[in-house]
This record gives sequence, C-alpha cells and structure tokens, in this order.
Amino acid sequence: MNLVEHEVTQGAIFSAEKLSESFKNTILDSRCVQASRSKELTPKCAPARSLLVLTQDCDIYNPNKKNIEVVALKPRERIQPRVSRNQNYSTLQLVNNGQCWHIESDLISVIPKTDLCEEINQELTSISDNLSKENLTKVIGWRVGCYDRRPFPHKFNQEFYHGYLKQEGNALGRFFDEHSEDIIDIYLHVDPMDDEDANQYIVVFNAVIFKKGTNEQEVSDEENFIEQFERVLKPALTELHHDNNSLIFPQISDEAYSQDGVRLDLIIPEDDFTLYDARNVTCFNLEYFCYDDEE
Repeated sequence: MNLVEHEVTQGAIFSAEKLSESFKNTILDSRCVQASRSKELTPKCAPARSLLVLTQDCDIYNPNKKNIEVVALKPRERIQPRVSRNQNYSTLQLVNNGQCWHIESDLISVIPKTDLCEEINQELTSISDNLSKENLTKVIGWRVGCYDRRPFPHKFNQEFYHGYLKQEGNALGRFFDEHSEDIIDIYLHVDPMDDEDANQYIVVFNAVIFKKGTNEQEVSDEENFIEQFERVLKPALTELHHDNNSLIFPQISDEAYSQDGVRLDLIIPEDDFTLYDARNVTCFNLEYFCYDDEE
C-alpha cells in the first residue's frame, strides 16, 4: 500500500513512539540543520514526539515526487502566549483537539515516501490525529511567511512593537492573548512604508477572524461576536493612539483618512477579506509566538 491508500494528507499527525530505529535515524539525518540532528524523537526523559506531515496533498499523491516533508511535534502541557509573539518563524505553538504542540523549523525533515509507507505497513506508526482547518492554516502561513514578509519601517517597529507590545500589561497585548484562537491574522496599513524615521505614521488596523458559519443563527452570532471584539479592541487601540509616539490611528481619532483599497473596519470575517484588500496591507504575523527555548 502507498501513502494515498493509507489516506495520508497534509496536516496528518503520526505517533513516533514505536518507530523503527532505522527510520528514526533517517528522520534525524534528513534535517537540514546539523545541530538539530541530535534531538531525539523518543527522548528518555521526555514524552515521545509525533510527526506532522507538511507536504501538500498534490505532492503526496504525485508518484513522481519521491519525498515527503515532516516535522517533529513536541507535546506540551500548555502553550505560552506572550505579547512579544510576532516575526518569530523558528517556533510555533498550537492546540489541536486539546493537545498542545510545540513546533521548531529546525526539526523539519525531508524523507522518502517509501520509508514512511513501510513503517505504516509494519504497524509501527499510524495517523493519530489531523490538524484542524484553522491550525493547518496557521502552520502553512508560518512556513510561507518565513520567505514572504515585508518589513515595517524601523521607527514604527520601535514604537509599536518594542515600545508598546513587548511591555507588560498593555491592553492590545491582552486582546491578542485572549482572542488568538479566533484571529487568523492581523493586517496593518502603515503610511509611509518607505520612510524609516517619519514624523508620524498613519496606521490602519484590520483583524481578520475565522468565519463562524453560514446559517441565520451563525451569522447573527458572528455579528454579535464582531461587536464584542470591537468593544474590547477600540480601548486597546485608543491607549496606543494617545501614547507618546508618532502613531496615528484614524479608526480611533477624529481625523479623516481615505486611501484607495484600505478598509477602516477593525474586524473583518475571512469571507469578506479579499485579495485586493490583502494587497494594500501587510501581515503582522501574530500567529507566530515567541517562546522559551525549554525542551
């Protein structure tokens, strides 16, 4: 049987507890970062890891593609969200069906499909779970974002990120922590984007959220959800808007601001956020938390 017949898809999670020694060595040897090849899949003093399939379904099913990309998952008792959680593409943590997982980019391996298939055929591993649609979106965005991100101006980063978000107790950081499971991404329009030390920056904030559903009750719940979001988010942005910095938020202030293609909605459901909208803003990457380097 091949991987297709075993119903292996992107986001499938495999147990690593009973893997053969030869297959575990193949995984370790296939990591691109040599220093990570010593990180065992079944450490003696810690719970066994699992394997997450990263390869897209078309490549899994394509017989001309001989390899598959997987990454080791470390189980955790809880995730550790912090305010300083953007722009970190080396680690990601998420909760899937009640299980907390820690992922490191250095633990990605590219292995032969036949080797994984053989482990399944010998009943040394099997699919223990699959990532939810929301978590798969996070993981894909985490990998793509490593190569496809546009930096904000230096002064903006210093004031918005280092000067505010990284400080303990700020209202916007609490909003992110409390609603991280509902938010797909945060998008910002910063004007000007090409001036590293402008006197002021116009900042438009869009939080894109997962859609709740399509029937009448779910639509009503989503509208109420957005209203509740805005009641929490507006005071948080107001706190930052009135701080001693160069950041101006037209969604909070009385100053009129109009820019073609820039939306002033604070909260946007995913089905209402278009490709045209995305072209006029920059993702702030709030899914990518910063964590301790603990094992």
